[in-house]
Amino acid sequence: YYVFSVMNMWTDVFASIGKRTTGTAPGSFLIAGPNWNGTSPVGIKETFRSSTRYAWALGQTQANGPDDFAAVNALQAEYKLTPLSAWGAPYSPPANVPVDGSVALTPTPPIQVANMDAGTFFNRLAMVMKDNPPRPADANAVWKLAKLGIVSGVKFDIEQIDPAVARGLKRAVKEVQVLMNEGTTKMKNVNGWIRPPNLGRYGTDYETRTGIAMAGLGADLQEDTIYPLAFVDGDGNRLDSANKYVLRFDKGQLPPTNATWSVSLYQGPNYVPNPLNRYDIAPWMALNYGPDGSLEIYIQKDSPGKDKEANWLPAPPTGEFNIIIRNYWPKEEALNGAYVNPPIKRVP
Repeated sequence: YYVFSVMNMWTDVFASIGKRTTGTAPGSFLIAGPNWNGTSPVGIKETFRSSTRYAWALGQTQANGPDDFAAVNALQAEYKLTPLSAWGAPYSPPANVPVDGSVALTPTPPIQVANMDAGTFFNRLAMVMKDNPPRPADANAVWKLAKLGIVSGVKFDIEQIDPAVARGLKRAVKEVQVLMNEGTTKMKNVNGWIRPPNLGRYGTDYETRTGIAMAGLGADLQEDTIYPLAFVDGDGNRLDSANKYVLRFDKGQLPPTNATWSVSLYQGPNYVPNPLNRYDIAPWMALNYGPDGSLEIYIQKDSPGKDKEANWLPAPPTGEFNIIIRNYWPKEEALNGAYVNPPIKRVP
């Protein structure tokens, strides 16, 4: 199983290339920008148009453990990007690509954005909108920004606008950080699990788009991947390393998938180093199933014992954490809500 989600700079998925949509036979696809007026050359399976000048691809290929790495690495080596100008002729990617040394590599982009003052943030927004225009559906938001002096391609100087508006913008860039974090944890959940809506097709759902960009930039369409997320246990209490938990799937109740699934643990946006060097539980692993066919995953900071370690998902030494179930190419019952993930239960 593989999938490439190709996104515009607003993180909307405009092309899903993979086993679900285009199959697994060899093929070539054309990705073109909004101003391209050419004709697709012979041999192109399908042409996809980005609404923004720049685009990017999130590619994923299923690997069923270390024994599968060699085969998957060989397949990945066959994924190639070729400029249309070089199509049909031998092409070697440039060996030395200039890198802008002025771009800070640390801290992470979400932290860099959070640390921007209002003048820097809104000027950056105005500049990038020139090459990456909003869609027609964003007309109301664009109009509101223009009323504040934020116009596509026009330098924004916060010192030159109405002082009251400037004060509001300065408050906004700080308050929105709190609102985004609160918005994720306050979403309606089922058995403690939340599933953000509209992934990859955000439209004017700016809150979800922003939350996903902050937590993990870009997401597949829900037909390709769903990401149930838990910050709390089944009783609504925040997941915390001071406690021990079990996630139990009864027989026949594993995530319904056409490809594969995994259960991962994060602290904030990061994996947590642990003695097993294990960051998820997946069906390719040598898991221990109960006599009744059930699967219990033990989520805790200390080993549950050698007899249970195969099913241990290590928690961080201290602090709160969250759990994500990834279901790749989910079956219809997972998409429409007929299937419900079991709760994470706190145990003595």
